[in-house]
Amino acid sequence: MVSNDPLQIAACITQDRVLVTPERGPIPAQAILSAIGSGVLSYDTMTKTTHHVHLLGNVATVTGRGQNTGMFAIDRRALLARGISTLPLHAAMEEDDENP
Repeated sequence: MVSNDPLQIAACITQDRVLVTPERGPIPAQAILSAIGSGVLSYDTMTKTTHHVHLLGNVATVTGRGQNTGMFAIDRRALLARGISTLPLHAAMEEDDENP
């Protein structure tokens, strides 16, 4: 993810992967890759910590925590200045009424 290269990231994730955010819930992989490719979203660091693994036959559940640093440009004026007219995460994000 910290490569900020959608092709490299796509090679390492499944197409059904989702990013779950506290603000918007699940966001599909393609929306994340589009946001990274357009420069709306970028990662600087990414740390994952595993807290618990539960094995049940052929299935395992892993509970952990992910922490990231980076940039998410949701200021419409900043996007327009960069030549980006739409938010790739439009299905998962709503524009801020204070920044038309």
